[in-house]
Amino acid sequence: MYDVTSSFVEGEKIALTEFGYNRDCKKGKKQIVIGLLTDREGDPLSIEVFEGNTNDFLTVKNQLKKMKSEFKVKNVVFVGDRGMTKSAQIKDIKKREWNYITAVTKPQIEKMIADNTIQYGLFDEKIIEVECDGIRYI
Repeated sequence: MYDVTSSFVEGEKIALTEFGYNRDCKKGKKQIVIGLLTDREGDPLSIEVFEGNTNDFLTVKNQLKKMKSEFKVKNVVFVGDRGMTKSAQIKDIKKREWNYITAVTKPQIEKMIADNTIQYGLFDEKIIEVECDGIRYI
């Protein structure tokens, strides 16, 4: 599992601080972005600090490299939210022949409904799995 957060900082001369997407809602404060990589049990494997204006998805490639080179991981199911698992990251994950789990966007859902890949009724009572173009949707 991999996720990022941010933390605002006090002080003027702290390395990596920048103005960015502020999750703390502290106007006028610079921040750092922190990435946490865990194993399947949720135990931390790696923590990395990025400049405060780093977009979530830009932190992923380095984590994938780290999993392969530092931790010698052969099989991965990368779990990331829509903010970090975009098409370039998915391509990089697939290139390694790994798997991923992420959420679909509202436009993707609307397209699947319009294409009749899924129907609203599928979500009434139980969890349903749908496969389309080699991708499993649950």
